[in-house]
Amino acid sequence: MTQYSAWRLCADVTTEDGDRHLVSGVTDMKIRSPFRFLILCMVSALSMTSIHSAPAGAMGPKVAKKALKQRGIKPGREELVKAVEENNKPVVEMLLDTGIDANSTGALEKAFDAESEPMVRLLLNREANPNRSPFLATEAQRGNLELVSLLLKFGADPNLEKPLVNAAREGHLQIARILMKNGADRNHGHPLLGAVENGHTAMVRLLLEHGANPNQGRPLVIAAENGGVEIVKLLLKYGARAASMTDKDRGGGALGMARKNGHDEVARILLKAETEE
Repeated sequence: MTQYSAWRLCADVTTEDGDRHLVSGVTDMKIRSPFRFLILCMVSALSMTSIHSAPAGAMGPKVAKKALKQRGIKPGREELVKAVEENNKPVVEMLLDTGIDANSTGALEKAFDAESEPMVRLLLNREANPNRSPFLATEAQRGNLELVSLLLKFGADPNLEKPLVNAAREGHLQIARILMKNGADRNHGHPLLGAVENGHTAMVRLLLEHGANPNQGRPLVIAAENGGVEIVKLLLKYGARAASMTDKDRGGGALGMARKNGHDEVARILLKAETEE
């Protein structure tokens, strides 16, 4: 590195707000002793690089407590929850640096209430438990793919409180895909039923393609009752039984429900399927 480039580095580093004091009082040194000035600049550059790239959580407990005291904040769990609610990331980091548990009641809940991905990520990075509450099921119902993905990344249980059921019921295809990719049970809680009941044809197809049982929970009867032609066809394609003694005992089965509700096309499809069984 030439003296010029080193001086340029020093100038670049020391233009940060509040950093000029690192070379204050050495202007004459540049003229009288270029080599000493070069060394000082290189040390300053290294120091400022370290300061500005310090990772989150690097502040020690004593330093964090001192910084909080200067802000008039006394470390405690209530202060952590308050800082999370206010989305005050610097204060949250300092409070965690003092040793306060990221699992303090209410902290992660507040972050999820605000649907703040950065705050949720911060707390999860600091060992907050993603399974302490049904966060995944809630976000699956909301359709928040970003938070669902983040929770799964940090070890959220894909079957806790049936998040796939929520995603299926609301028709959130991308969330259903990522949940199943991470081990969500295709039949736990009957997610197929929710998709059928709400007429989400694409979701029904997705679940069946991934092994959902078309005969669990009478989805064909519900589809016939609702008059869902495409859904009825899908269920039959993936093995739903058109004629079921159990269903007939409950009110005529799928064919009976289609006729009762005037869904003639569905009735024709089911009658043909029954005769072929």
